[in-house]
Amino acid sequence: MIKGRFYKAVSSTAPGSKLDYAFLFSNLSIVLGVVVSLLTLGVMNGIENSIFSNISIVESDYFFSIESEDDDLIHLLNANDYHYSFRSNQEIALVHGTEYRLVNSISYSDFNSIIENDYAMLTNSIINNTDLVSIGLGADLAFNLNVKLGDTLKIFSPSNIDIGLNSIKATNVVVNHIFDINVLDYNYNLAIFPINLNGKLFDNYNGIIGIEENAYKGVKSRLEDIVVKESVANSALFKALRIEKYLYTSFGLILVFVSCLSIYSSIQININRNRKEFALLNAIGYKRSIMKYDILKFVFLNSTISTIFALMCVVLFKYIDDYFLVSNMLIPKGLGINISISIGLFDSVIMTLIVNIVTLFSAYSSLSIIDNINPSVELKT
Repeated sequence: MIKGRFYKAVSSTAPGSKLDYAFLFSNLSIVLGVVVSLLTLGVMNGIENSIFSNISIVESDYFFSIESEDDDLIHLLNANDYHYSFRSNQEIALVHGTEYRLVNSISYSDFNSIIENDYAMLTNSIINNTDLVSIGLGADLAFNLNVKLGDTLKIFSPSNIDIGLNSIKATNVVVNHIFDINVLDYNYNLAIFPINLNGKLFDNYNGIIGIEENAYKGVKSRLEDIVVKESVANSALFKALRIEKYLYTSFGLILVFVSCLSIYSSIQININRNRKEFALLNAIGYKRSIMKYDILKFVFLNSTISTIFALMCVVLFKYIDDYFLVSNMLIPKGLGINISISIGLFDSVIMTLIVNIVTLFSAYSSLSIIDNINPSVELKT
């Protein structure tokens, strides 16, 4: 009997009242907030994964500056049989007929292996056994230079022009590879070639090695004993995408905060409208702390049910997206990014915790009004 009267006081004064709709609105806001936040996070995760999977074709995960091929880091990697690649980034000039372009370049010590493995699915190639004259171009760069597979063009270093001697350190190369990696500026501003060609043009044979994440994890504990300059590939882009992802995700949480305001006001209105009921419960021995606990339990139950329903909706949307590829419709085809909604268990748990903690906090903040109910005053009127 006491429980029934208590829940009547908490939920509403009469079935179908405006306060019933207030609680319904708060639950609906929680559902929409969780669904929008998780779907936004999932789409942003998919975009991030797609971008970095394309970038990983060109870039290693970690870079290290070294002094020579006899560097301690090289011995460490060789001793553990980890794959690594000497590489160098330079600005080069490409000339084909009357066309001229100044572009970025990456030279690899394992050029053939990278072309056959990393670039394979996105590259058109012809066979050429002489690495020294082999070069790969982005699809848009090849188009702008009016170049096709098998064509010859001239390559030289803008920084190695000796004006006094009127000489240009240049060589002819054959375009053996045209790749299509439509992310960042790789397609229209990147040329790749073997590192021995880089040494011939720039007198800069090594200097940097690139390793993958697995190799980095394997040698990380030993790096403290080695003096080496370490950098993470595209760390600035990674940070920018991470900030953008959480910023967009936070927009969905606005609905959750609206729900919290609704819960706060609904509880206070309900308690004020039922002051006599709360005073009577207190007068017959129902402690204020127990009242607060039961209200919080009531709110937590509603919040949990709403969150579970929202997670079920997200799972349904992900299933629909996997089948109909809806998320790919959000990205222009010209960007070359194939995405899918990617939501991990960790993301779902964190979102559930945030929603329930914020909801309980708003409910708890509204319960101070119970302490102001004096049975001796309320039951006289």
